[in-house]
Amino acid sequence: MVMLQYPAMLEKDDNGTFLVTFPDFDDAVTYGDTREEALDHAVDALETVILSRMKHKLDIPTPSAARGQPLVGIPPLTAAKALLYKELHEQNISIRQLAHKLNCEYPVAHRLLDVSRKTQVNEIARALHVLGKRVIIGVENAP
Repeated sequence: MVMLQYPAMLEKDDNGTFLVTFPDFDDAVTYGDTREEALDHAVDALETVILSRMKHKLDIPTPSAARGQPLVGIPPLTAAKALLYKELHEQNISIRQLAHKLNCEYPVAHRLLDVSRKTQVNEIARALHVLGKRVIIGVENAP
């Protein structure tokens, strides 16, 4: 099962703020005045770097193992779209090919990856299903 929750490294900076970096992304950095604020900002930094990778057709790495580090995730709809993007990228399938597999027009398939568009989870689940995957939704206790 692939989840888009990435380990974050928090370091107390010289000026008293908390610096957040991600071992899986060298281009995601943020900070906060407190540990909690830094982790809140980390969600935005992570989402920004993942969306940038999707826009520029770059790989989204599989999260590395957390070694005592806090895990940071992105909003569920963005995560679902990113997981669909990741699967298309890994299987080397174009959006046009996905549209063919879904028996729909290209713009319909393209909207499944457009984070500015609201998409029903069942539509993303259907797209992942034609790629041989299934969506599993769960709930866990907050840290």
